[in-house]
Order: sequence, then C-alpha cells, then structure tokens
Amino acid sequence: MKLIRISILAALLATTCTLFAQTVPKEVNYQGHVTDIGGIALGQDSAEARNVRFKIYKNATSVEPSDLLWGEEHASVNFADGRFSALLGGGAPIAGVNSVLATALHSPAIEYYIAISVADAAGTFNAGSEISPRQRIVSSAFALRAASADSVTSGKALSLGPSDNGLGYFDSASNQFNGYTGSGPVLFGPTGGALGTQNGDTQQTALTWNDAEVSISNSLRLHDQSLYLRTGRDLENGMEYDSELAGPFIHGSLGGALGFSSPTKTNILQWSVESGGVNPKVTITGDMNATGAVTAGAVTAGAVTAGAVTATGNVGGGSISTTGTINANGSINTSSNVIAVNMTVTDSLTAGNNVSAIGIFGEQLVAAPTVAASTTMTVASKNVATGEEATRIVHGRFTANSNTSFDTDGPGFSVSGVTAYDGNGAGHNAIKITFSPAFQNHPTVTANITTGSTFNHNGYDIKIYSVSSSEVHLIVINEGTLNTQVQDLSFNFIAVGRR
Repeated sequence: MKLIRISILAALLATTCTLFAQTVPKEVNYQGHVTDIGGIALGQDSAEARNVRFKIYKNATSVEPSDLLWGEEHASVNFADGRFSALLGGGAPIAGVNSVLATALHSPAIEYYIAISVADAAGTFNAGSEISPRQRIVSSAFALRAASADSVTSGKALSLGPSDNGLGYFDSASNQFNGYTGSGPVLFGPTGGALGTQNGDTQQTALTWNDAEVSISNSLRLHDQSLYLRTGRDLENGMEYDSELAGPFIHGSLGGALGFSSPTKTNILQWSVESGGVNPKVTITGDMNATGAVTAGAVTAGAVTAGAVTATGNVGGGSISTTGTINANGSINTSSNVIAVNMTVTDSLTAGNNVSAIGIFGEQLVAAPTVAASTTMTVASKNVATGEEATRIVHGRFTANSNTSFDTDGPGFSVSGVTAYDGNGAGHNAIKITFSPAFQNHPTVTANITTGSTFNHNGYDIKIYSVSSSEVHLIVINEGTLNTQVQDLSFNFIAVGRR
C-alpha cells in the first residue's frame, strides 16, 4: 500500500548547537502518524512492526547521492493505529551513507528535508516506500535561542565564566581589541590563558600566555610560514622554514646575531649587510670549526678549522687549519699557524708562527707584498727560513706510456708530448713539462732517465731543448742521435727559479 504521513506529533530539532552541545543528547526523538492513500492507519486493527529508513536531504525531491546528507535504518518500529516513535541517531547505518547525525546539520544556509520510507510486511523497501511529501526540518524555540551563540557580532564577546574571560570577534575598523588591527577572533582572560588537549581524564597544556609572554610546552611548527621577531608583522625580521634550503632560515633587514645572554649579552656569530643588500659578511667572535668546507666572501674568526676554506676576500683568524685547500682572493692573516694541503693567496700571507703546506702555489706569492712567518715556512717537508729569497722548487717523476701519454708523480707540473724542430726544420718527438703556476723568470732545469721497462736505457740521455717561465722541452738522445721513441722510459727532473 502507498503510505502518506498526515501528522507529526513531535518536532525534529535541527541545529548544530543542540547536536554538539555537551549537555544535550545526540539523539532526536521523532514521532508521527502514518496512513495509506485511502486513509487507513498502519496497524489500525492490531499493532505491527515494520522496518523504517530515515534520510536527510538538502532538496525536497532529489534522490541524488550528492544531495543525501545522512541516513539510518530502524528495525521493527512498532506501529499502533498509525502512530510510531523513533530515536534518530540510534539506528543502524545504511551502506555508503553518512550515519553521524550531527555532521549532517552543519549550515544554517541549507534547507534540510527528512525522508521516511516504510518497508512492506516482508521487510522490503520498494519504489513506493517513501512517505510523501518530505518534511522540512525547522528549529524549535530552544534551538533558535541556542543558535544565537553560534555567531558573535564584531566588538562583542562570548562570556566564558567569570568577568573578563571570553571569546570575541574584533575587526580593524571601530571594534579593535587593544589596537589589534587585524580582523578575527580573540580569546582573552584577565591574567592570560592557555590552549591544551584533553583525552579522558588526561589534560595537556600546549600553549600559555599572559600580558608579557607566550610559552609553548613542546614544539612550534611553522608550516611554510614565518615567525616574526618584532612588534607587528615585520616581514624583514623573522624565522621561517625554507623549502629550498630544506631547513630553518633566520633573516633580518640589515643582519642579525647568535649568542648568549649570561653573564652578559655576547654575540658569537654576527652577520650584516649594507643597505641595498651589498657587502654581506659573517663575523665570528670565537673559533669556527667546520667538518666540511667553508666558502665565503671573507672569513674572520678567532680560529678557523675546516675541511677546506675558499674566500673571495680575506681569511683571518687566531689560527687557520684545514685538511684540504685554502684559496683566498685576498690576504691570509693569522696570529698563529697556517696549515693546509695546498694554499693559494693573491695578496699577502702573514703568520705569527708556522706556515705549513704540501704546495704553496707561486702566482699568489709573486703578487704578494710579503710572505712572513716568525719561525719557518714548510713546503713539501722542506723548511724555508724567513727572509730568504723567494725561491721555488718544482721536482717530480714521470713515465711515458707512449709518445703523448704520461703518468706523473709530484705537484705543480704536467707532462705532454710535443714536436720540436731542429735547425734544419725537421720535427722530432719531444716532451713538454708545463709548470703550474709559472715561475717569475726562466728556471734552471735538470733531468735524467732513470729506467726503461722493456729495453736497456744505458746510452740514453736528455737534451734541454727550450726553457721558458711556464714550460721546458726535453729531447731524448740515444748514442748521440735524436731518438724518436720515448715509450717505457721514466724520468726525474728538478726546476729551480724565482716565485
């Protein structure tokens, strides 16, 4: 039989506040009276039980899933002379349909309609099971009063207990909170307040505040946002997470500092930049220790210890020690030691104590006004007394794999094959040693053949064919005759000249 509802005996209360309020049950009592299209009440002669489905739509007639907000099924609802009663929110879920009543009624801007379907005696819901028409859900008087707490007008506050405790909305116009120029909610108390969590009987405080400070119990997480370190929203001074750096980024308009405050305020590291973002620099008051490389425009610290130091300006410190290379496009100044594998400096190198390196490359020393050490300078394990003439020694060993391929052993030079021409214009295989960097003038060079792996090298000799500040050519002679084959020969050489 086709059913039609003809009266409702109790209203369905439908406001977010009543459903979410802690003291109000989350079930809603629904009562009604059902007859068929001929006016005969369901269960008129004797009470009978039927399965009933309740659904809430945001449309008076639609059956589209996108318009269905909530639904549940009640088994064996008792009908007596057409009358029935059910507690909405206490039924069984319908597959694929939201069954939490409170989440369905969330916006006062939406019109809600309740649809009721009554199964036949066999428990089957068919096309004619839904009672027509759907009933619009409206508020009761108590729900309307509760809804007034759902919005607070600008400049007004919702009282949260004793005087001066509340939550209000304030804006940047005439309803400011103590000069706050933003527009948004403000939670306040006479001496401060707190934010926290509660899980059963366990309470945790996450944040507390008073009129002087804000305290955070655990971590402060800035999800791609900035923490501003000045009164107001100063975009030039703050701290934020930088996705390109994959770490924190601290920034100031003209610099900043890291340090400690006890017993006195002291900067350990300070950075600055001139107006317009030019001449940035970092100054370290104490020692600088780095397990990797240090790269900067200029490096100044009490002591510098790093894997390598590269600076486009000066390097200065109490002592400078690296396990790699020091490259300075300026001067190196220290009151103590300079220790490195290799060292390059385009200005002066000044040390209060020792300067030690496997290689100090010469071009920087040619341009340098001074190379000063109060004790010794060590180059390739050779002590050079300060005050001596700036002499450079390059020596090494190399083996010819072919006329053009060589294995070298030693710093400051490379070896390649070259064609040398005699006085008759004839070309001969020769060996070119290139000095890096070059000497200041022509060095003195001596060389000899040490071994030949596949033949007896006795009777072989070397002729110094051409010498310049940057390279020297060698020709192999066999029994007084120019030799065109140098493969498998090994050579030693030494070059001495001014830096």
